[in-house]
Amino acid sequence: MLAAVMAGTTLAGCGGGEDKAKEDSSAKAEEKTEDKEDKEEEAASGSEGVSGAEDAETTLKWAIWDMKTATYWQAIADAFTEKNPDVRIEMTDLGSTDYNTVLSTELSGSGSDFDLVTMKDTPGY
Repeated sequence: MLAAVMAGTTLAGCGGGEDKAKEDSSAKAEEKTEDKEDKEEEAASGSEGVSGAEDAETTLKWAIWDMKTATYWQAIADAFTEKNPDVRIEMTDLGSTDYNTVLSTELSGSGSDFDLVTMKDTPGY
């Protein structure tokens, strides 16, 4: 008797699962459609936001020790900005005689805003 009851509940449980599986698969299909639509909307609105960000120009500050050497460094800067048109490079002459001292002070945490530096005397560092 117990075996018959267990067999009956097993069959009843398995038989009802097909309808539930159909409901689950159709619900998942609806969710996927909604997710796809949401992603398309995000992509459309996101591309507008990105284009605004792409238009923003970035300025990199470069410390050099002598403006006479700027022509040498300018060729490097020009090659970089040619490949990265949204970047502008601003060279700052810190002076030839005190360059290492000024640069050390700037880089020691005084709030330096230099992104690039040239090394005048490598053994000095």
